[in-house]
Amino acid sequence: MCVPGAINFTMRGPDGQEFPNTQSYLEVTPYERLIMTDALLPGYRPSPRPFFTAVLELTKRGPNAAHYKAIAIHGNDEARKSHEQMGFETGWGTVVKQMVEYIKAGRMQ
Repeated sequence: MCVPGAINFTMRGPDGQEFPNTQSYLEVTPYERLIMTDALLPGYRPSPRPFFTAVLELTKRGPNAAHYKAIAIHGNDEARKSHEQMGFETGWGTVVKQMVEYIKAGRMQ
């Protein structure tokens, strides 16, 4: 497992609206698991407006196969509904398709 850290990124909704985001890594296990949250800011400071925690898991299913699982955990129903309205399911689906294309092109060894 790697030492936790932070990442800054911007998500875009289907209407093009941008949502800047700072997440802290809670767990990084290479090729297996990534957990990040915006509930904690850098320096383990509590976020004034936490939105969600992401859990991304890869489980090897053979020499050329893996199972990918992505979970978005929200603190309340309002945050979950807001995330759905932003189009996160479509966006995360796009990420999976791009990841598969990247792997099939032989770029990941």
